[in-house]
Amino acid sequence: MSVAAVLDLAASCLGLFSALFFCIGILHLNPNRAEEIATKMWGKGQAIAEEMLLQKSDFIVGAILLLLSFLVQFIVKAFPAFLSQLATQEQLHGVAISIAIASAIAVVARTANRRIGKVFLRQLQERTAGKV
Repeated sequence: MSVAAVLDLAASCLGLFSALFFCIGILHLNPNRAEEIATKMWGKGQAIAEEMLLQKSDFIVGAILLLLSFLVQFIVKAFPAFLSQLATQEQLHGVAISIAIASAIAVVARTANRRIGKVFLRQLQERTAGKV
C-alpha cells in the first residue's frame, strides 16, 4: 500500500472523528451569553451554561480535525508522484498504520478538548462569581 493511500485513509478516519465532535458541539455560544444563562432563574442556568460551553469545545476540536483531514487529503492529491514512491509492505500494514495515525491524533484532540472545556468553565465561574 502506498504512503499516499495510507495518508488518504488516515485523513478519512480524521474526517469521521471530526464528524463525531461536530455532532455534539456548538460554536455560536459566547461568554456573555453563557454568563446571562448562568445568572438567570436563581442560579439554575449554571448547569445549562456549563454544558453549552463544553459543547463549544467539542465543536472547536471537531473543526480542527476536519481541517486537518482536508489538508492531508489535499497534500495526497496535490503531490501523488512524491508519495507514490514511498510504500508499506502489505495492505494490512497500511490500514493498521492509517488507523493508528488517526487514533493517535484523536486521543490528542480529546485531551485538548477536555483542557479547552476546563478553560471555558473556569472563565464562566470567574464571570458569574457573586451573581449566582
